[in-house]
Amino acid sequence: MRSVNTRNTKSLSPKQNEAIREALQKILADNEGNMSAVARLLGVSRPYVYELVEGTRGAGITIAEAIARNAGVSVLELLGIADQDDPDGEGTAWARLPGWDLASDAVIAEHQYLEPYVRRVGRLRGSRPPVVSSDFILRQALSFYESTPLADRARIARDATERAIEKHVKDADRREKKARAKPANDLVLPVKPK
Repeated sequence: MRSVNTRNTKSLSPKQNEAIREALQKILADNEGNMSAVARLLGVSRPYVYELVEGTRGAGITIAEAIARNAGVSVLELLGIADQDDPDGEGTAWARLPGWDLASDAVIAEHQYLEPYVRRVGRLRGSRPPVVSSDFILRQALSFYESTPLADRARIARDATERAIEKHVKDADRREKKARAKPANDLVLPVKPK
């Protein structure tokens, strides 16, 4: 196998391109070596798949996402980002990075079903993400979501719905208690003796 053309790797490291190539070869094996079928599956041309397999072309994040989705892993796991620089779990969780709360809240507000996956992305440690933005968080959460088996997705969604209902009930109870605890603002007029 040839080495990767490092001038055209679209900013992924040679190690990450090798991981992508290995996953692509497994997908090819699952499709009986049919590059045309794999190209259709990934939404790219057959020559592009050939160049990736041969190592004459580096992968970009879009093809990495497609390969990860078809390999049944998240793109972060495929690229080895989750624990690449932090094998002992000593690094800062991504959720503690500046801007994370605002960006993740925006994703959850727009895509409530992804909340457990956004939280999972936030627990990642190691290499700092290229940028903390709602778009980046959404892409990573979707990657986790799409690599989760359907039965697990249903269970996770059910659990998230139950938590949301519990939170709603607790909030309603809290509001009701607060309303009962307020003193009545009724005006009491003195009664004149007869």
